[in-house]
Amino acid sequence: LDKLSTMLRGCHACALLAFALATKGAFVHTECFDKHGRASGARLDALNTAALVQGWKQSDATKLHLFLLPPLTAANFSGSVPGDCFSNVAWGVQALDVHRTKHHVSLQACSRGRSAAELLRTCAAICTRVAGCRAVAYHKPWEKDECRLHGDTKASGELDWALCAEWPLRFPCGAVPASAKDKLKEYVALPCPAAPRDPRKYLPTADAAGVARVQPLAQLPPTEWRLAFAVTLAPKYDNEPCEDVRLEVGGALQEALLEAALATAPSAAAARLNVSLECPADREAVTLVAWIVTREGEDEVALAISRAACESPEDCEELAAAPSTGARTPLGALSRLGRNVSRLTPSTWEAEGYREALLHAFPSCVGSRAELSGLPVSRYLLAAAWADNVQYNPEDHASPPTFYKSMAADHDDFFPIPDGCFRDDEVFGSPANPALKQGGKHYELLGDECLGNRTQEQMLRICLTICSHIDFGRPGDVDTRCVGVNYDEHGEPSKGHCHIYSNAQLTAAAAPECPATASIARQGICMSHPSLTRRAECSDNGGILAGSALGPAPYGARGCGQTNFAALFCHVSDGPGQGHALSLGRGCEVGEGYDGKGCSTCQPGWYSFAEKERRPLRHLIPRPPDYPSIVNRCERCPPGRYCRRRTGCAFNDDAATCPPKCPLGHFCPGNATSPQACQAGTYQDAPEGASCRRCATGHTWRDAEGSISADNCVCPDGYRRRVPLLEGGCAE
Repeated sequence: LDKLSTMLRGCHACALLAFALATKGAFVHTECFDKHGRASGARLDALNTAALVQGWKQSDATKLHLFLLPPLTAANFSGSVPGDCFSNVAWGVQALDVHRTKHHVSLQACSRGRSAAELLRTCAAICTRVAGCRAVAYHKPWEKDECRLHGDTKASGELDWALCAEWPLRFPCGAVPASAKDKLKEYVALPCPAAPRDPRKYLPTADAAGVARVQPLAQLPPTEWRLAFAVTLAPKYDNEPCEDVRLEVGGALQEALLEAALATAPSAAAARLNVSLECPADREAVTLVAWIVTREGEDEVALAISRAACESPEDCEELAAAPSTGARTPLGALSRLGRNVSRLTPSTWEAEGYREALLHAFPSCVGSRAELSGLPVSRYLLAAAWADNVQYNPEDHASPPTFYKSMAADHDDFFPIPDGCFRDDEVFGSPANPALKQGGKHYELLGDECLGNRTQEQMLRICLTICSHIDFGRPGDVDTRCVGVNYDEHGEPSKGHCHIYSNAQLTAAAAPECPATASIARQGICMSHPSLTRRAECSDNGGILAGSALGPAPYGARGCGQTNFAALFCHVSDGPGQGHALSLGRGCEVGEGYDGKGCSTCQPGWYSFAEKERRPLRHLIPRPPDYPSIVNRCERCPPGRYCRRRTGCAFNDDAATCPPKCPLGHFCPGNATSPQACQAGTYQDAPEGASCRRCATGHTWRDAEGSISADNCVCPDGYRRRVPLLEGGCAE
């Protein structure tokens, strides 16, 4: 490869090919800190690292003038710059080749055999020894090999270079993406700061003490595949009602498609395939739309429909007579009923080029016992997700930021973003760090390597993963992360939209801005049921689903079209976890309390009480802040109750019965570990007694303990009880 690149250098017209050969697979986008705030920049020398970016170039406004730059010799760099780069003799010493009038350092002498990343690191190492240099741009490797030094100038003013180095793609300090044809010719490097500016913008490390973690679901709900086809039948008599035909043929179609499913899933498909037939509106009297939902054997079901597809009565008759059509097809089943078929369409999967499935909702973040019940998205986040055609109301979301592949480099994601979704390597992205393709105010998740055969459910989860990596704010800002998504127009031509929302773009259900009509509340957020999105096969012009009203019915909507899906991250952030980790207190079992560091057993005389958590960073992501985040705390046992070791009350336990009440004939002062029997001369005729009542007579029957009634109070020998007893005591 090096030899071929060297041969091509002499051919100016072949320069771009030389660049491609030399850089293919060699350059890796590098940033100063990883997702956890740990140093990850490219090593320049023993003390310095740098962020390396392909396909960007620095503005001339920040370019440093090198008129007065003294000679840069090998002694200045302690080996961080290769020796063959010192090709110029300046003032009697071997030095770097500095072009003081064109204001760059030439590395042509040492570029041969070195990759773009190596040359960029060399350029960045030079920057660390030049006063005022805060970034470098490497222009046209193996052609011009210009190392340009950048920093604050009169034209640029003062820029926050440390911020740019920490987030080079968000705060570029004058850098801009190169044109598509120049992506392999322009490179930028920024020396890294010593530490992150705002640790809250990073995730805690896996070994961080006491940081709670979200666990992935042990088993995701099984996929329920969904497809449809239409069939037109010749009537047996004039004006034969479509409803009569539907009742006649439904069982036969169900049986045929079930046989197809059983061909590949004989163990369980029998109970997991359902066919729903409808007579669509404004269609021929005997046209039916068949909706199939199955958990297994979906490929065989789709294939059985495709094998039976025919466009005319003649074609359908010929195909029905062919042995290859077989019993396991809708056409074969209808033929056995003596039904003549005029048209049978392919399945929606084949016609539309994508697959469909039902989405399993995770409607709440917190279960009935205050356990987290959302969909785990990563080791740090859960989400509530809805499938019944919902969107945020008002639908207000700004254009999303450019999302680069480097932003998703996190092994903690349970639903990773497929590499094929990063299709932009010309506009904002580069070959080394492609970006998601943007369209208007959304990301477009399309193509065989991104959408492919993935369902709406899978794409919604991928959209959530994208959201989980986006922070709209700057260091020092809080409450600025992406917290919600809408996914719609699944698989339609040039569609498949992932819309993202920050806190500022959501409206609380209780806010005046939430429209009083046509609004619903989900997890405290204002939402609505929008109109169904256009779907090509719903078209009246021969669409398979034309006139259908059952299509989105499982999603809670009626009509023909695409359904909107929404999801919202649960509020599970915690102060000690820097606003990203699960609340530590949630991990405490009943009978344990959270003391700010961990869980400990409640001692005798104390009990665990589940209360809404008070967190110092409660205003952090995501909103609304009133999610019932519950934490167990050890509290003193109240009077009238008793609390043995590890006594505790769950979030939804009835306060009337937990902690347990003191029984009749007993008393329980505060901090009681067990009930104490009433002593002789006392009684307790009510539960939950903190003390016993004293007999007016001064005695109880035979001086008994644990008396439960005043009737047990007696007078000593030679005395009688006065009436009323409790007022009068005893008399001679």
